[in-house]
Amino acid sequence: MPKWIHIAAAALIIAAASCIAHAGDAGFDERVASTLAALNTLRGKGVNVDDALVLLDKAVKAAQAGDTAGANGYLSRVEEEVRLLEAGAWSTYIWGSTVKYLTVAVLAVIPVAVYTLLPRLYVYAWYRLRRKWVVRR
Repeated sequence: MPKWIHIAAAALIIAAASCIAHAGDAGFDERVASTLAALNTLRGKGVNVDDALVLLDKAVKAAQAGDTAGANGYLSRVEEEVRLLEAGAWSTYIWGSTVKYLTVAVLAVIPVAVYTLLPRLYVYAWYRLRRKWVVRR
């Protein structure tokens, strides 16, 4: 499944949970929305945010159950994990982009290398195999 489907599903789950959750706790909803937006940005940079999404889901479920202390605790843990992930996001993005572009470069060079080297290797092998042949008249 594409990664954007996971993000969209998480957003729908959280949106539905926010509608069901306590209407008076608007600060919690805003924190969940901003955390989800940050996780979506990190996912776009290639960072693995699956664990943070699980914690965010637990926070929303705790809020639905009426456990505001547990929900705020989970949400605080998610926000801390987002801060840690944001610290290493740039290096993950650079590393992922480098690997991607190097892969494309190698795949682009292979046909050119085969086109230029294969005939030479064939002639060299042909010569090596037939160098002891004697021509008779």
